[in-house]
Amino acid sequence: MTKTQVGELSGRKHPLRDALDLLRKRYREFAAGQPGKRFKELHERRARRGNSRKPLVIAMAVVVIVIGIVLLVLPGPGIPFLVVGMALAGQEVFFVARALDQGELLIRKVLQRLTKASQGSRQSK
Repeated sequence: MTKTQVGELSGRKHPLRDALDLLRKRYREFAAGQPGKRFKELHERRARRGNSRKPLVIAMAVVVIVIGIVLLVLPGPGIPFLVVGMALAGQEVFFVARALDQGELLIRKVLQRLTKASQGSRQSK
């Protein structure tokens, strides 16, 4: 860390709050995106920031995905780990971002059909 970076960090009163504010801001940007394009837009925003973190993020994604696969077999929350791992990978790998967008649209379509079917069965009773 350079002296400038140390000075910037020491001048902040609440670095944890600043980090959480940044995460909230990035989540709002992500959530505001159009369904079916959110992950591609996130990938493009990450690509503009540079590639210095790309190997680290991909490695983290692989580890989280492997943990998710292990937890699918063992008792544990495997699916959330897979989702988080895929989202991490989608930030850095375009075809993963595209697949996540297509998956989001598919899940929305299935949920919409299930909602209509459950409303229809309630009305017929």
